[in-house]
Amino acid sequence: MKDITERITVYSAFYRAMREGNITSAAREAAKSGARTVEFLDTVKRPAVADRETARRYRAVLKDHGLTVACFSAAARLWDPDRSDAEAASEEARLLRLAQMAAELGSPYLHHTVVMTWDTQTPYNEVLDRVTEPAVRVAEYARSLGVRVLYEPQGFYFNGNDGFRGLYRRVKAACPTVGVCTDIGNPMFVDEDPLLFVKEFARETCHVHVKDYRVCASAPDRSKGGRGLDPVLLGTGEVHAAECLSVLADAGYTGYFGVEDDGDAAFAASRDAVARAFKISKAGSDTEGDRV
Repeated sequence: MKDITERITVYSAFYRAMREGNITSAAREAAKSGARTVEFLDTVKRPAVADRETARRYRAVLKDHGLTVACFSAAARLWDPDRSDAEAASEEARLLRLAQMAAELGSPYLHHTVVMTWDTQTPYNEVLDRVTEPAVRVAEYARSLGVRVLYEPQGFYFNGNDGFRGLYRRVKAACPTVGVCTDIGNPMFVDEDPLLFVKEFARETCHVHVKDYRVCASAPDRSKGGRGLDPVLLGTGEVHAAECLSVLADAGYTGYFGVEDDGDAAFAASRDAVARAFKISKAGSDTEGDRV
């Protein structure tokens, strides 16, 4: 098993470095931070990889810097109240292409969002019915390439324990290889304690995104209940980060932790928090009272 400090992967900072430079400079910066893996992020406006040939070249550059790809993430909308059926089909086709990119990069996972709208006027079950079939098709195609599709709690529909469970269980019934990308901050957007999500899905977690939020009235990001959420350094906000990480450790989680913040301070804070939680867990019941 890899040393716990080698399981912190550069995510947001790698996305920023790619946006501001190129694969070589981004890989150099990631390796300099002490990371051994990176996580790609693809958005419609900023595609991560142009084509399969580019993906193979990127993989070679990363290898030259001692890096692998822990996960390939995509901001995607398989349904939106303002999108036509043709636009939804185009988004599905995009995800199929991204599954190819993930495979070429050597990523074990394609993690993608499903619905990103903050509008909740459409009934939950109607949205679930609309996204299930395309989500299954993407997951099955990814599986044929040796890539597992992961979902995270995100947005207002498929977030929190109940909202996420409805999507995850339905897709998993059709494609049993799908898994969970546990985001320890996102459940706050539906005004739920992320620790509850971690406890339910810890044993099905394949990848983790670490982040923290502070409740702040002036923050532009708003929860479903109207609370302002301001992103802050891990361990300084409202998320019970140490408890979340300890639950994952106790569940035997052996994957990576993608840092959703820029800069060395975020990487160091995440590394130290993960290392402490997993060290405490490894010590067993003798140190249970020391857990924070």
